[in-house]
Amino acid sequence: MAVVAPPLLVPTPTLTPPRFGLLSVAEIVDDPDLHWQNGTEHLPNPTPSGSTSGVDCDPDPLTPTADTMDTVVDGSLRVWANFTLPHAAFSADEVHERARLALSVSESNSVESAIWSSSTSPLMSDDTVTPAGTSAVPMLAGLGALERWLWDNYGGTGVLHVPRQLVPFLVADRQVAEKNGRLVTPLGTAVSAGAYPATGPAGAAAPAGQAWIVASGTVRVRRSPVRVPGANGSAYFDYSTNTALGHAERVYVVGWEGVQAAALVGLAGEGTPIDPNTGFPGVQSYPGLNVYPEQGA
Repeated sequence: MAVVAPPLLVPTPTLTPPRFGLLSVAEIVDDPDLHWQNGTEHLPNPTPSGSTSGVDCDPDPLTPTADTMDTVVDGSLRVWANFTLPHAAFSADEVHERARLALSVSESNSVESAIWSSSTSPLMSDDTVTPAGTSAVPMLAGLGALERWLWDNYGGTGVLHVPRQLVPFLVADRQVAEKNGRLVTPLGTAVSAGAYPATGPAGAAAPAGQAWIVASGTVRVRRSPVRVPGANGSAYFDYSTNTALGHAERVYVVGWEGVQAAALVGLAGEGTPIDPNTGFPGVQSYPGLNVYPEQGA
């Protein structure tokens, strides 16, 4: 059939936003003091570091502990998205609205990727604790080690930062469920299923069949309103190329009290089993079975 007219321009299909990323578990702070965009500093919550002693008639004098409560500094991130549109049929308002949409569908992914290893205070660094060791352990053992670490080192309900591709494995092991619009573990720890690179403390990718998971304290997010340069209609079009220019950005500060630990987990049963008596990787396992000699094969 001969083409006698150009195709009809119809509306873009409606997007259904994906669920259960970082913003689903974060406390979103609406801070009117815009100085936060330079970064923030705060005093962290106390950690579970109390002690016990016997009771007698002459109580011991107060003895200072070795615990020092330093402030936590969180840096800022500029998150942006832009595009060129070689089509003259769109108004300035339509281009700006498309720019806002481009940012909205990419900002969570961008922030998740940035805070893993490239932000000023990353989730994964040489300082990140590895309570299950640096070798891969089974998924359940890794999750258990992180849950225990949060219990011992954080006074509240933490967050597990999980590469999104691991969620089917967690569901298969019945370790996550939806509750009030977020994913949580059986112990109530929030789960962020995000675009995390899942690299290790040295920045190297995990071996095939393995991935890193990070546990942190409660995540707080401050973010500015979306800024669209040229929103007055004067700077959105490049007449030299007959191309519309779209750009949107906003500033983020993401923090989690400086509390973080990581575990390298194997998928589909891979990894070194954890000895149930010591809580550390075991020294012997039978092919295909994560069991120990005293448990029977």
